[in-house]
Amino acid sequence: MRHFRNDQGIALVTALMMTLISMVIVMAVLYLVTAGTRVSASHKRYMTALEATYGGAEFVSKDLIPQLFAKGASPFVVTLQGAYAGISLQFPNADVAAKEACLRDKLNKGTSNWGNCSAASKSLDPGVEPDVKFTLAGLAMQPGFAVFAKIVDSIPGNTDTSGAGAKDPSGDGGTMINGGVVWGSMTSKGDSGGSSAAGVFTPMSIPFIYRIEMIGQKETRPVERPNISVIYAY
Repeated sequence: MRHFRNDQGIALVTALMMTLISMVIVMAVLYLVTAGTRVSASHKRYMTALEATYGGAEFVSKDLIPQLFAKGASPFVVTLQGAYAGISLQFPNADVAAKEACLRDKLNKGTSNWGNCSAASKSLDPGVEPDVKFTLAGLAMQPGFAVFAKIVDSIPGNTDTSGAGAKDPSGDGGTMINGGVVWGSMTSKGDSGGSSAAGVFTPMSIPFIYRIEMIGQKETRPVERPNISVIYAY
C-alpha cells in the first residue's frame, strides 16, 4: 500500500485563520474604543445637565421661593411669569387659580393638608405636573436646558411668611408668633399680689422645611435626566 502526503493548502488555511483572528481582535478593539467614546459623551451630557439642575436649584431656592412669599396678591403666577420671561418661567397648569391655591398650600401647610393640590402635583416625580418649569441657556449655538421643580413635602414651622414684621396688632397683650418674636405679657408675682408688664420674648426658631425634587434635561433629545433632591429651610 502506498501512502500519499500532500501539504498543499496548509499555508493558505493557516493564513486565513490568522487573518480571522486578527480581524476579531481589531473588531474588539474598535468596539471598545467606540463604546468608551459613547460612555464618555453620555457622561459629559449627564454632567452638563446635572450642572444645569444645580443652577436651577439655586434659582428656585434663593430667588423664586422668596418671590412667591412676597407676591401674596393674585394673580402672582402671571406676574412672576412676566418678571422671568427671559428664562421662560412657567407654572404648568391650565387653571391659574388652582395653581396658585396649590402653591399656597405647599408653602404654608403641612403635606397632609394640601387640599387644593391634585394627586399628580403631590407625586414625587417632578416631571409630572411640576410646580414650575423654566429654561436655562446653553452654550452658543447649542440647545438650552429645561428644568422642572416640584415641592413634594412641607414641614411647618414658626417662620413669619407674611412679611408684615413683628408687631402686636391687637394691642391687648395677646400672644402672637411673627418673625420669630412672641408678643405677650410677663407677670411677676410677689408678696403684694403681683404685677404685669408688656414684654417681648424670642422663642426657638423653627423654620418651614421643604423637600424639592428637580429634574434637568436638554430641550432637544433629553436622554440624560438627572434628578436631585433639595432640602430647603425658610
